Amino acid sequence: MWLLVRMAFWLSLVIALLPVASSQQETSASQVGAIDALSAASAAVSDIRQFCVRQPGACAAGSQARRAPVREATDDPAEMLGTAVHLASNF
Repeated sequence: MWLLVRMAFWLSLVIALLPVASSQQETSASQVGAIDALSAASAAVSDIRQFCVRQPGACAAGSQARRAPVREATDDPAEMLGTAVHLASNF
């Protein structure tokens, strides 16, 4: 979860610091319309949905890796709290 928060922070910082092109420098080739952006986004989502079909082994391994910390944490609530405090203190 914190990884996603950190990634969102740094991504927003990079986007904020990117130079903004003035209207004089824009060319018709570099302009992307809303329909083109929507088409690219839908193609990316479709590709992501098909990942488990193309790579079932990687999908299964990722699913197991995602479930492992949850199973370990639910065994001992005190240990789960200690792990959460430890992770929070590393930030």
